Parts: sequence; C-alpha cells; structure tokens
Amino acid sequence: SPQSKDKTVEALSGRKDWLPSYHAPYDHCTVKHLQQAGLRPTWIKLADVGIHCNSHVMMLEKNNRQIGAVIGRWLDKTPGPAKKNNRVSAR
Repeated sequence: SPQSKDKTVEALSGRKDWLPSYHAPYDHCTVKHLQQAGLRPTWIKLADVGIHCNSHVMMLEKNNRQIGAVIGRWLDKTPGPAKKNNRVSAR
C-alpha cells in the first residue's frame, strides 16, 4: 500500500551452524516480497556479521544481547518516521 512505502523494514536471518534453519531456504523470498510491495528492506544475515548458532527465536538465545546490538545499530542508522531519539517507540 502507499502508506507502507514510508516504513523502514529489517529482515534478520539467523541459523544454527549444526542445523540449517528451515527459514534459510526462503528468507530471500521474504525480502523479495517486501521489495515487490515497494519497500526497501535491509537484510542482515547474522552469520555475515559474525554471530552464529541462532534459531528463529533469536531473543531467547544466549547471545541475544549481541543480536539486540545489531538491531540497535540498524535502528540508529536508519531514518524513519517511527523513530524517537534514535529508537522505535514502544507505544
């Protein structure tokens, strides 16, 4: 929708090194779908930034602070109408 084009979107992919994520084969499809909808998603693959061994429930992992830091850095450098003091409002 036209309203969606003003939104900033991040796609975040994690994987277990010993067990490929069932999301991995189609994560690129999610990104492509968002692009076809007129959005410009940022796709961050955690393995590409040195973070390994994560499932799709990343905030429950032992290294969730590292993952949160990646998300925080993305928020800090991403302009968008939903931001207030460089963070997304919880309300």
